[in-house]
Amino acid sequence: MSSGGMVFGGATRAQDLQAKKAAEKKSAPTFADAKKFLEEAERRLFDLSNKAQRASWVEENFITDDTEQIAADANQELSGFQRGNVQEGA
Repeated sequence: MSSGGMVFGGATRAQDLQAKKAAEKKSAPTFADAKKFLEEAERRLFDLSNKAQRASWVEENFITDDTEQIAADANQELSGFQRGNVQEGA
């Protein structure tokens, strides 16, 4: 039974070393990287926000199951993008 713990302990140490090496390889983002990320995020956010707002306007003025679904889909896409950027930017 103790050999199983040793194997597990060895695997854990190996995983820790791999994680440490991966962290060392990943360099900190540069100013240019951050600027590019923000410009791309802002452009995409602008596009998705407009799409969601237009879909909401159509839904509010032409109330059908289809327009409600279109608005829901657009809002879901916008929310997913926002969540993803928060995680990526952190």
